[in-house]
Amino acid sequence: MRWPAQGDVPERLRLFRVDVDPAARHDLAQDDPARLQGPLRQLEACREDHRAVSESLPSSGGPKRRELTPSEIERLRELGYLRH
Repeated sequence: MRWPAQGDVPERLRLFRVDVDPAARHDLAQDDPARLQGPLRQLEACREDHRAVSESLPSSGGPKRRELTPSEIERLRELGYLRH
């Protein structure tokens, strides 16, 4: 990753150019806090995806198992997952 952000809250995030500063000594977030907006949006999108997946799992109280439709059963047979 070219612009890794470190930390977990906006007040503590740090941003480094590891390709030119491999020791991560120059915090770019201090120089230009707006530069964090892109990584923060990506982080929030990942968190939303994670939340959606977690909530869909049966152990989370999410959607329960359902019966397969005839077309789903047929497609699984075509793919070799089910036997006739």
